[in-house]
Amino acid sequence: MLKIAAFADEISPDINEQIKVCKANSVTHFELRGVAGKNVLDFDDALKNEVKSKLSANGMGVISIGSPIGKVAIDQPWDKHFDRFKIAVDMAEFFNAPYIRLFSYYPAGGEGKGPTDGIKDEVIKRFNQKVEYLKGRKPIMVHENEKGIYGDIGRRFIERKQPSLEAQLANLADEIAYNNHDIDDGLRSGLITTTQLDEVDFYARHLSEVARAYPGITGRRAIHETIRRMINALAVDLIQTSQSHIRDAGVQSIDEVRNAAALIRFVARSAGEPDPDADRPHVRHRLGDEPQAVVQDLACNHS
Repeated sequence: MLKIAAFADEISPDINEQIKVCKANSVTHFELRGVAGKNVLDFDDALKNEVKSKLSANGMGVISIGSPIGKVAIDQPWDKHFDRFKIAVDMAEFFNAPYIRLFSYYPAGGEGKGPTDGIKDEVIKRFNQKVEYLKGRKPIMVHENEKGIYGDIGRRFIERKQPSLEAQLANLADEIAYNNHDIDDGLRSGLITTTQLDEVDFYARHLSEVARAYPGITGRRAIHETIRRMINALAVDLIQTSQSHIRDAGVQSIDEVRNAAALIRFVARSAGEPDPDADRPHVRHRLGDEPQAVVQDLACNHS
């Protein structure tokens, strides 16, 4: 019989609600990432015992530790990050989870700060150390292929070739959808607040437009309408900018697309340019990875 697992922290930070909803949808296992606003690597003894006990009492288990290991810039201190990996291994053994999710590092400075092909040797070195540490232990590492990390599109990335226009479009369309709906998920789960969002120019500007268009609108209706307008603004930007780049590039074949610079993209903004559209919403696809950093990640340039 097929068993279904899920990131339950996307339901709620409360373990009881996570279990309730998962059971109602025949989900038998967690990819354990967050409870009570804490990442699984930061659980204290009381919390990890509570989670294990409640899962067991409900006939549920943990299939994987949803760790953020490797979801950092390659120039971050390795010793400290390796210690976090060791905690992930301990957690996998404590919860009898056969797998540990991890990533393969952003370039120096973070996502989008430069090419990743130059960090291959350091990435392999770090994975070798993880493999060596796991010798004689049961957990198995499972790699999640995140946008912007080393090897995210395999051989084509190493050869610096672009995917098809359709694939480029699907990638950024997913980014628009996930990033904006993760704002709604973050609000409902309590990981971010409307007060924090008000500090983000892109969100605040569209919320102000909603207030002017619909005087007296509040609560969930105001949030939904604001997010709808944010999605529309990004979609229009993507369409218009991409059309311009495709027209200017004059590509006529898939080979020309692969050898060109990325043609499906948002408008580029120069550093420090005083344009209100320069900041765009960006929430981690999985808010539970690093809830303390969510607010800093709400705005980024999609150039």
